[in-house]
Amino acid sequence: MNPLAPVSEIMTSNVITVSPNDTILNVKHIFNEHRIHHIPVIEEGNLVGMVSKSDFLKVSPGLYFNSEAEDAFFEKVHVEKIMTTKIAKVKANERIDVVALIFHENLFHAVPVLNEADELVGIVTSFDLIEYAFPITEKAWAE
Repeated sequence: MNPLAPVSEIMTSNVITVSPNDTILNVKHIFNEHRIHHIPVIEEGNLVGMVSKSDFLKVSPGLYFNSEAEDAFFEKVHVEKIMTTKIAKVKANERIDVVALIFHENLFHAVPVLNEADELVGIVTSFDLIEYAFPITEKAWAE
């Protein structure tokens, strides 16, 4: 593991995004279908926030207890109402150890990655750091 390597080496580049006008029902479906916990929010090509699974669960009235009633509620609430707007961001060439420090100091678990034109090119999560530091292979699980 090289903590001085650029974050672009470990980031996820195929990022699923939502807009502030999307409903949180869409967010629910994304979380359920893709095994992710953070979704960048993009408006007119600009990163304007993040919505986390924690943000979503804070407004979930019954944690899926009555799915039909909750879906009706989720259809009425837009992402802009639950997203976090004060977020840390890093450039793709930022060092991995800097991202680790951001996570540690701010208790974040995901940071959007931008290019030099401030366009979203990826996301790096605490899971990415763990997988980079401790590569898990099928052989390791077999032993």
